[in-house]
Amino acid sequence: MRKPIPMLLVVFASAATLARATPASAQQDWRTVTTTRQLGRETELDVEVQYGAGQLNVQPGTPGSLYKATLKYDADMFRPVTEYHDGSLKLGIDDFKHMRGNHKKSNVGRLDVALSPQIPIDLQLKFGAVEAELELGGLYLRNAEIATGASQTRLRFSKPNLTRCDNLKFQVGAAEFKAYGLGN
Repeated sequence: MRKPIPMLLVVFASAATLARATPASAQQDWRTVTTTRQLGRETELDVEVQYGAGQLNVQPGTPGSLYKATLKYDADMFRPVTEYHDGSLKLGIDDFKHMRGNHKKSNVGRLDVALSPQIPIDLQLKFGAVEAELELGGLYLRNAEIATGASQTRLRFSKPNLTRCDNLKFQVGAAEFKAYGLGN
């Protein structure tokens, strides 16, 4: 004859099993996506990067490559944006319209972008609570707009720009923004 199991033990065991089967709200579903494209017949590149929180790195890529981007993100919170069509590139995370939670707990994502040093580029960077390292020296930068919110940003032009830059515009919010080598 079997001994009856006390009801409290059954409730506790069921709760423990459920807790293991259900992801905790503090867990994150980290994913990494890398996208790259070889330089083909493109004669220019229009780049738009939007990134909300985490780390952002932009730099010149290797010759023969149009771009390379690696995005580490929390899939429970964000939707990645990696779109390329006819010389127009959009990268980053969506504008929080598709979020399924509170983005404030997801602040350690990362976006690394390398752009072609061989063709003219129009660059638009928009980012918020980001630690940004931007090395734009050695590119064919025709136009650049950098808009930042509460960020810590270091912008460098370590090498000369390879073409005339017609427009270099900064919109800086409550940020620590340092720029080096602007004469390049």
